[in-house]
Amino acid sequence: MPGLYCPSSWTPLPLTDSWVRACANGPCLSLRARLTYHNPQPQPVDGVFVYPLAEAEVVSGFEAEAAGRRVSFQLQNRRRSQAACCRALGPGLGTSTPRRCAQGHLVLDLAQARSTLVLPTGLIAAAGTMTVTLCSSQELPSRPDGVLRVALPTVLTPLAPPGPPGPPRPPGLCDDSPTSCFGAGSPQEEGLAWEEPATPPDVFSGPARCPAPYSFSFEMLVTGPCLLAGLESPSHALRADAPPHASSAATICVTLAEGHQCDRALEILLYPSEPHQPHLMLEAGSLSSAEYEARVRARRDFQRLQQRDSDGDRQVWFLQRRFHKDILLNPVLVLSFCPDLSSKPGHLGTATRELLFLLDGSSAAHKDAIVLAVKSLPSQTLVNLAMIGTSVQPLFQESRACSDDTVHLICESIEMLQAMSGPPDVLAALDWALGQPQHRAHPRQLFLLTAASPVAATTHQALELMRWHRGAARCFSFGLGPACHQLLRSLSALSRGQAYFLRPGERLQPTLVQALRKALEPALSDISVDWFVPDAVEALLTPREIPALYPGDQLLGYCSLFRVDGFRSRPPGVGLGWAVVGGPGWLKSLYLSSSLSLPSAFT
Repeated sequence: MPGLYCPSSWTPLPLTDSWVRACANGPCLSLRARLTYHNPQPQPVDGVFVYPLAEAEVVSGFEAEAAGRRVSFQLQNRRRSQAACCRALGPGLGTSTPRRCAQGHLVLDLAQARSTLVLPTGLIAAAGTMTVTLCSSQELPSRPDGVLRVALPTVLTPLAPPGPPGPPRPPGLCDDSPTSCFGAGSPQEEGLAWEEPATPPDVFSGPARCPAPYSFSFEMLVTGPCLLAGLESPSHALRADAPPHASSAATICVTLAEGHQCDRALEILLYPSEPHQPHLMLEAGSLSSAEYEARVRARRDFQRLQQRDSDGDRQVWFLQRRFHKDILLNPVLVLSFCPDLSSKPGHLGTATRELLFLLDGSSAAHKDAIVLAVKSLPSQTLVNLAMIGTSVQPLFQESRACSDDTVHLICESIEMLQAMSGPPDVLAALDWALGQPQHRAHPRQLFLLTAASPVAATTHQALELMRWHRGAARCFSFGLGPACHQLLRSLSALSRGQAYFLRPGERLQPTLVQALRKALEPALSDISVDWFVPDAVEALLTPREIPALYPGDQLLGYCSLFRVDGFRSRPPGVGLGWAVVGGPGWLKSLYLSSSLSLPSAFT
């Protein structure tokens, strides 16, 4: 239940106004929100703002203003004294509010610190207001048909109890409500989603709530490399218009056609006209190439380097060391691609995968289901099995082809599976599985069957390991007995897999078969992207390795561009090669020479 809180009692302050401006540029969404909160108490209170972060979201700006006083934030390294008080406080997995150390610092555990932005906003006067301004950017998720989904964070549209009833809808022969054709009725017909919470609020999770209705203003600019075929919302009635200064039909302005009823979050679906074609987009930097060169030359460390060594290659080396720091100052190319994998469904018997089964002692009660799953694997797959105890015991040194002999050995090993002494070391099992050599055209799938409930520190290390190897494998987690739900759900979400939890007495076989079908769905692997840039341009690429794509996945590649011809030495009499520094000519050549290499067939 994120929002603005009074930390003395952790009671939420009511929202009175929400102003949101968004820009959807292809698969990227930028938000600027201005939230106004009211302090209903007769005395001043301190404020703490809690904002949940999506996995691919970055907060780029924050400011809180009250009574003419502004508070912003700046990223700094944690001081030793702060680290010591965090260690002294100890782990606090599962707490619903931030804790305070002896020195009064707000302390989060490792998982909360990564997924939540918690900032003190200062003092709010009695019966006064505070305005919080937030800027963020994130990648939009896509569906298998290429549709992009825009969902605002609930902190921007919290649930509120119903206000005064509106005028009754006149009777008609058909339902012509703006949202009826999208599978959702009007708020008056569906009833409100507000429910009074029965327990104290959990500031880290759950939808945001507000005790009274609030005003809401929304506007989103939609642009991109191709035209928009349509848009719809399952939650609100929308209005689409051309911006007054639009230069092409590829840009539209989306607003709400009806007032916000404060009973649901805002969701919008965008339908590109070319959903399955690769697209390139260019976003200009905050400085021109000449301004960036002047900025670099004005740095003292660059001037010291220039005094010691005037070699142009050394100056370019200096720039390369700053590439990751100066991304916002220079232009960036974005490559987006959502393949149409539904057009080539293939056959499960011809799928090529690498499946690694990670089993702890609790899997002994489900031997028959696991044996049946192994026997049903296609012959083209690679397979291996590892037992998880206090150490990891793999059956083979590396994955083998799923032949009759291999299946026989695996089934024999499963039949001998029994409960092991000591808690299973899930972190070691993941480290072993993700460290195995990759096999071309065989995307890796992990099947983790465990009842482990590791401590908070181990859970954090396992999730960080999966983030470090993001895209190397999909993890299908099966919680048997008292398994740690947070660990298994997070592992599956990070790896684009799924998590399943068996209830007492429930059979594993149907769930395991469902997961196998998901693991063998169409995939596109071994993708390479080649960027060809002029000699006068250096490029910073991310990601270096492109993971396999499954239905609903999209490839997003970024190329940050830096002009270095002003630093690299040239022979006398040789010019730059173009008339205007920073002009569109070299950017156009980048558009023409970028390429995307795909495998010859789907797997």
